[in-house]
Amino acid sequence: MRKKKILFSVLGLGALFTLASCGDNSNSEEIEKLKQEITQLKEENESLTNDKEALTNDKTAITDEKNQLEEEVDNLSKVAYPNKDNTNCRISLDEFNQISDISKISNDKDVIVKTYDIDDELLSIYKISLGENDTIFDKFTQLADVEYTNESWGPYVKSIDGMINDDKYYASIFVNDSYANNGIGSLDQELNDGDVVTFKPEFNSYSNPTYDEVDIKVDKIIYNYYKHAKEYANKIGYVDYNLAFAYKKLEKLGYDVDTRTMYSKTIKSRIVNNENNFSTDGSAFKTALAYYCGGFEELQDTISNFANRDVDINGQWNETNLAYYYNTEQVVGTNCNDSVSIVNKLKSLTLGMDETSCMIVTALHQIDSEKCKNFDQTLKPGFTENGFSYSAYGYDTCNCSSTAQAILAFGAIGKNIRNDEYKVNDKDMIEALLSYYSEEDCLFYDYDGDVYNLQYATPQAISALISYKLLKAGKSSNIYEA
Repeated sequence: MRKKKILFSVLGLGALFTLASCGDNSNSEEIEKLKQEITQLKEENESLTNDKEALTNDKTAITDEKNQLEEEVDNLSKVAYPNKDNTNCRISLDEFNQISDISKISNDKDVIVKTYDIDDELLSIYKISLGENDTIFDKFTQLADVEYTNESWGPYVKSIDGMINDDKYYASIFVNDSYANNGIGSLDQELNDGDVVTFKPEFNSYSNPTYDEVDIKVDKIIYNYYKHAKEYANKIGYVDYNLAFAYKKLEKLGYDVDTRTMYSKTIKSRIVNNENNFSTDGSAFKTALAYYCGGFEELQDTISNFANRDVDINGQWNETNLAYYYNTEQVVGTNCNDSVSIVNKLKSLTLGMDETSCMIVTALHQIDSEKCKNFDQTLKPGFTENGFSYSAYGYDTCNCSSTAQAILAFGAIGKNIRNDEYKVNDKDMIEALLSYYSEEDCLFYDYDGDVYNLQYATPQAISALISYKLLKAGKSSNIYEA
């Protein structure tokens, strides 16, 4: 625009000079004014030229600064990553536009994987680095003991590091405490560096519609006792005959039972040191039998000798011990000289509404199931919403041990004690038994704060729950059967 203005002014000036040369001197002032304007335009043009040169110099300076910065970045990158390609770096600048940090931009991801068991206890933690071509499934299955099946949608995780031993549960996946949107086979697409992946057992309610919250709690209590059996045996200080049988039955429920871990050598030594008492002391014998069931085969000869001796069924052996004796014979595989007499004695007994009858039924049902078929109706009047109250041992109120014995009797005759016909005020005996369970220390108590009967309440309650779980799984629920 300015060039045009200058051009017009020059033309105008030429015309003015032409006029002037023609003798018109009246416009001298106007000519002078035009001269001044031309001078001003020349100065402006010179200024624009200087500005152009300055911009060119600035561009050169910026280019030099950029080259210097790239060189500085490259040098810093070589220090940070001396053995790697120095491309794809993230640069952080401070408030003065000086480089404050440099980090490598990469597709690698570091993720943490945690696994929990059915009891919600942490099993293991893994740190996994995923390269550009790695998958979480491939890397994780190399590190952990992953049980899975290949389905149409991809790998289906059933268990990790033994977290699940029950096919009614599956391993649910969480990413940063939220349910994952993908299975483990395609989990990579939602993972970022630093994410935490968690695997937890979750009950498959869709495939198990007959299970409820009570059944799930039973599963967790049994699993907890299985996992900490030795600790509880040491804490209780007693080896229960009932639990020894029941614990072995866990094998039928998919547990990898190492029964020897259930008992401490400290307790074992107390019994072994009193082997001579086995021939006369029924309680000592039952404790030794518990050890035998617990995997201490070195006691087999002692137990067999004891089982083969003559039994005075009308003497020191009360009705409960006769039932114990018969059940022992089935497990050990021996027959004493008085086996026939024991069977006949058991068949002649009258079944009442007490714990002794509950114990007798566990043996008698193997001998005369017809006589036991209505025993559930015999016990039913003794049920309350707080459990079973009719005891042969002087208890006049409901308690954990008596309730457990009633449940064991129901298991022996194959009756589901949670059926509606046995409920009192819409509460069944399993729910009543669970009311004696302490979430604080995972033990059962006959009464609040009762320590004296701790050695009976917990083992018998666990035995009763195992019997119920066997029944629920469609298996024989008489824990005393061989």
